[in-house]
Amino acid sequence: MVAGNMGFTGELRTRLQTLKTWSFDTPFEVSDPALHWTELEGSSSLVNDITATAVEILQVNSCQIVVLVNGSDFRCQAMHWSRSAAAPRPSMQRDFYWARNLLQRVILSDTPVLIGRNDPGLTSEERYTLRALPNENILLIPIRIQTEPAGVFMLTFQPMNLTLEQVKQALGLADQAGRALH
Repeated sequence: MVAGNMGFTGELRTRLQTLKTWSFDTPFEVSDPALHWTELEGSSSLVNDITATAVEILQVNSCQIVVLVNGSDFRCQAMHWSRSAAAPRPSMQRDFYWARNLLQRVILSDTPVLIGRNDPGLTSEERYTLRALPNENILLIPIRIQTEPAGVFMLTFQPMNLTLEQVKQALGLADQAGRALH
């Protein structure tokens, strides 16, 4: 019995030390809160709620929050599709390599970027990476934490009928996403 407890305690102590120090094995910069948040805390219900709210209020096909990690890479942090648009989309995690240049341009801009469904500037690889169907328009809004770029708030929708009020609401939701990531 004593040997069993000692073994359990020793094994548990080793596991706890490993669990306690795992986050310090991969250093991160204090100035990169999006990386810290995604690696240590994972998906947040608040960020998921923001994407679901965006789809519901703005009546769009999908909403994604893509965060900047390691200075130049991107990772999808939250995603939500409308019921009508969810069926044809694969839900597996995508590598944003093909869309990295586009996302970097968006994250460094001060204004939203609207890409029409027939825009020849968007390749099929970029459209696939962003989970946008060929007949969808894309609105990309840079997310900032204070003044630092943190990610991209992305909406897809089919008819080109977003009103100015809906765009203002999308900008507000992108701002909330930035605060949630902080």
